Amino acid sequence: MNSQRMIVCGKCGAENFPQAFRCQNKNCNEIFDGSAGNSIVLGRNVTRSSQSIRANGSQRTPSFHAPLPAEWIGRPPAVRQRPEVKVAIVGFSDEAVVRQEPVPLGQVRAYFLRPDASTNEAAGLRLAGDLWKQYMPRARASFLYLSDGEPTSGGGFFGDDKEAGLQEAQTVKQMGARIATIGVRGSTMDFDHLRSIASTPALAFEAELGGISRVFMHATQSMTSHRWGQTGAEFVVFVIDESGSMEEDNKKAEVEEAVNASLALLRSL
Repeated sequence: MNSQRMIVCGKCGAENFPQAFRCQNKNCNEIFDGSAGNSIVLGRNVTRSSQSIRANGSQRTPSFHAPLPAEWIGRPPAVRQRPEVKVAIVGFSDEAVVRQEPVPLGQVRAYFLRPDASTNEAAGLRLAGDLWKQYMPRARASFLYLSDGEPTSGGGFFGDDKEAGLQEAQTVKQMGARIATIGVRGSTMDFDHLRSIASTPALAFEAELGGISRVFMHATQSMTSHRWGQTGAEFVVFVIDESGSMEEDNKKAEVEEAVNASLALLRSL
């Protein structure tokens, strides 16, 4: 008997493996964005307490390894071919800029953060969505969004900066993209807002100075569908807060290390 807890598609009623990103019924193909708890296995099983990884090691560091998906067992290696994967990096402060144009993993340059000005979350998410639509519209899109504070621009003269970010997030999620958020703890971080931006609360992570890389790598692996046996092209966008507060303490160096370590992790999967 299969001991796995199957995912039941809310649209057609078909049963799917728990690591499914999209309904396996070819006549349905409903995307599981995590709204009903149907996120990727690693992301779904992580609790908020295990997501907060302290530098002193007082909490258990999540493993970056998991059993091979059941449907892979017994297949010849030739069947498990790696799908096309492209990565882009978007930085945002008062405006959003492309720090790395979409390229295959082997061509990604090292990332360097350039702290400046305010936190325009809406611009960062909008640009990530535009890159997806322009370069790989048929690929699964995963956005990894890291910030140390709440939005301080993007809503216009009379608009709400947070609401502008939520609207941009909702737009790309409705198009089928998944969003994981990583918040760097501090006096300005609004974790409830980041949970609203994420596709599911299980994909909202907290990090402290000294542990940003571990949390970011964990979030990266949680979002990578082909690691769980899914086929098809992947488009991954790192959306990084480059506001002036990222210059404080050791954030700049840690965020650069986290992004570059996560790129290396993606290349190894």
